[in-house]
Amino acid sequence: MPALEKLFEKYLDTLVTFMRKYCPEPVLTVNNNIAQSLFRIMDCFFSSYWDTELKKVSVEEVDDLENMLEPLFVFACVWSLGCTTTLEGR
Repeated sequence: MPALEKLFEKYLDTLVTFMRKYCPEPVLTVNNNIAQSLFRIMDCFFSSYWDTELKKVSVEEVDDLENMLEPLFVFACVWSLGCTTTLEGR
């Protein structure tokens, strides 16, 4: 199983369940929109790791990204799930 898929399996359902149970939302959301927000935030981190005509991504850069993947994923979870709740929920 790819590393990113493992992170979704490890965190997403548990965090969404926790958020739904303990964090009030002034404007209600649905789970697929929260997951989509998480994907969009993660996509921003990956944008500099695409090969272009001007820049080729090195193996070292990819290794660095793999080492930072879980902290980046947790950051994206905080900002995709936590932003929908109130100050007390955060």
